[in-house]
Amino acid sequence: MHGRDIALWPGQALPKFGAGFYDAPFVAFIVELVYGIGCWAIYGGDRSLLALIVIASLANLPLLSPAIPWPLDFLAGRPMLVVTFILAQIIVTLGLVVLLAQRPETAQLR
Repeated sequence: MHGRDIALWPGQALPKFGAGFYDAPFVAFIVELVYGIGCWAIYGGDRSLLALIVIASLANLPLLSPAIPWPLDFLAGRPMLVVTFILAQIIVTLGLVVLLAQRPETAQLR
């Protein structure tokens, strides 16, 4: 998804990775949304998990598009704040996915 020039570790010269979908924000949004829904379908999630996937994807839209000024205007020129913001978003989303992906244990017949 990211730019085509992402190094895997600091000081790495080559190879660089990234599909470059963020150059086309709407394409990136659709790819991320379809991927999330595909994973949900393959692993048999329930409707609450599907709702989380859609809502989390919509919440990412301002980060994908320069046409939506917030939070990009606030984060511009603050690289540590950007990574902290993204880390917090990952932790919250992962926690919600874990919570919503848990399946109730089926009662065993005796």
